[in-house]
Amino acid sequence: METELLDLLFRKKWSVYMLKAINIKWDTDGDMEVFNELPSEIIIPNELEELYKKDREYALEEISDLLSDETGFCHDEFEVVMEITKESVENELYDFFNNKMENGDAPEIERVSRYPDMYVTGDNGIVIDCKGEKQIRLIIQVD
Repeated sequence: METELLDLLFRKKWSVYMLKAINIKWDTDGDMEVFNELPSEIIIPNELEELYKKDREYALEEISDLLSDETGFCHDEFEVVMEITKESVENELYDFFNNKMENGDAPEIERVSRYPDMYVTGDNGIVIDCKGEKQIRLIIQVD
């Protein structure tokens, strides 16, 4: 059983990068108190990430709107970067195993759970409960 799950895991083509808007220059009309409370980076949702891969110029306009909609403030500029984060790895692993369970491709999986920042190290984790009261724990560390 564990061998079959590991085989599924290693045959998958992974996409663990997360798109983020960083170095956002907010327009707060000089109000430094408000400026300091605004985020310096925002994670870009998957649907905009897919759009960014297909039509970068249009996606940048949509990301610009997202930044303003999320905060209620306009901005002068921002940068877009792709990063590997604990969250992006966790999301990819969770979706992968959960989809395998729901589609019946891994009938030995009974439940897939997330445990963000649960471990003493502050790392994220995925726990896969399998038949026969077996459990697989994946600890996610990104340095």
